[in-house]
Amino acid sequence: MDFGGRLGGSRRGAGANVDEFGRERRDRGHGRKPYDRPHGRGRGRGGLGGASSHAARVPAHVDEAKDISSRVASLIIKLGEVNSPALVNNLDALSVVLEKDFVKHETTVLQTIRQCVLEMPWKVTVYATLAGLLNAKNSATGQKIVRLMHAVLGRALAEGRWTEAKVVLRFFA
Repeated sequence: MDFGGRLGGSRRGAGANVDEFGRERRDRGHGRKPYDRPHGRGRGRGGLGGASSHAARVPAHVDEAKDISSRVASLIIKLGEVNSPALVNNLDALSVVLEKDFVKHETTVLQTIRQCVLEMPWKVTVYATLAGLLNAKNSATGQKIVRLMHAVLGRALAEGRWTEAKVVLRFFA
């Protein structure tokens, strides 16, 4: 038996366009593996594109601020995804991060906590604990969170959204 063509032997000719499994090789125009391609929208690895690049249109500090706020929001949203002993560590770590960045990203943090409490009621105790930790570190931060949730409760009661009011009451309990 001659396995030279199929197992990468030196046989050339008919088996030259066949990979080690006997399949025909696909023609890749760029000649690189998918992980060798440049990242981004054709800007290359450095991200320094021409006039059409995103970085040329938006100042770096604005783009960086959006990136940081989206990361903070993502951390808050993902908190409590898995109920494990690491939850305590995650709560402590996130409270430290939020304590430092609360002044810069106050609206993002408040709106994210509000949305998480209302849209993920099964994690309301986690967010209440986070608010308590933030309150213990800085009472002004805790006060802003409690005032926001109090306003949400008042609006829900005034407009007759009873399920929302019940969830916010669980936050306070």
